[in-house]
Amino acid sequence: MSDSTVTLYDVKSLIFAGNLTNFPVLQSNFAACHPQVIVHPSNFPSDRLEPEWVHESSVAQYSPLTFATKISLPSIDTLTIFPGGMSVVLPAIIFPMEIFYLIILNIFSYMKFMNIRDANASDKIPVLKFCQNTFSWGDYVDHVWDFWIDEGHLFLSEEQFPIGICHAFYSKSHVWIEGIRINPNFRHQKVASKLVRHAETVGKERNILSSYMLIDVENLPSLLMANSLNYDLFQTWNFYSLEPKSNPNYDVYFEKSLNRKFYSHYVKSWRWLPIDDDALLSFHRQNRIVRSGESNESSLAIFTASDHFERTLIVTLFSNFDDSTLQILSFLQNYSMENNCERIQILTQEKLPIFDSLEFKVSFNLMKKTLV
Repeated sequence: MSDSTVTLYDVKSLIFAGNLTNFPVLQSNFAACHPQVIVHPSNFPSDRLEPEWVHESSVAQYSPLTFATKISLPSIDTLTIFPGGMSVVLPAIIFPMEIFYLIILNIFSYMKFMNIRDANASDKIPVLKFCQNTFSWGDYVDHVWDFWIDEGHLFLSEEQFPIGICHAFYSKSHVWIEGIRINPNFRHQKVASKLVRHAETVGKERNILSSYMLIDVENLPSLLMANSLNYDLFQTWNFYSLEPKSNPNYDVYFEKSLNRKFYSHYVKSWRWLPIDDDALLSFHRQNRIVRSGESNESSLAIFTASDHFERTLIVTLFSNFDDSTLQILSFLQNYSMENNCERIQILTQEKLPIFDSLEFKVSFNLMKKTLV
């Protein structure tokens, strides 16, 4: 606008962060562009209008539906929104300023009064409504909900209704954070971050040293969230599936002890837990550590039954040599068949050799944060 025009209006400033899904008219805007906001008096002749662009997305490269900006608002009656570079496709939107203020109040009112508490059994139905299509195959929260309720530390954020959950499992030395789920209508508004910080606070009160979480290597939003909370990449793990089969041809032996300098953690029900004295004693008594090969050509596996899914074997595999790894895979197939297991889930930091019915699924980043 010209200088003479600007002096006619009392300019207000407002910091506004939100999500374009709050504007119903723009819900279908998936264009790789950011919206731009123009403010001007509704009675200002369009042929004389030299609009001042006062909005620019700082995170458009991650999600075109998300924006955070400072908007200068003249004391006028209407606000016009142009959807950035796609304005030819999506027309400008004009609505009363009072509606714009109402949207802002709605967004910040829930952020101000959002409550975090322990979930209870009655929360199951409303929570599962936003835990149905998290992954391409669905979600697992409905299968583990009752277990998490019994274990405790299933944290729930709510406004007037549940909008997010996060479960925390506390061992002697660290907290394992899992099952972060946010209602899609409340994403990009720091709900997950608040839940994680709450879990960390509980951990600090217990003198927990560190916090861990597992994130798909392609899940950029979750990785960005973890980085913003000062989590660092600790390790990368690969998930393989293996079918149980009768396969008696293997050469392995059960190990009695481990050098915890090289074997510090194992996976139990998809939680990376430290191998302490109690765990090692349990492994020895139940013959849960199997090794094949000698010295530098040996491989080792720790296998346990899933606590949450029936007839599922969870394997932590330390593969150092292909031949010894193949021997362990044959043993696992045969063991699972003899013990009536339906699924073998293998977690390893290595790339495994080709083997009958062995299938790579996905890679994960194991993220770690020091709490002290």
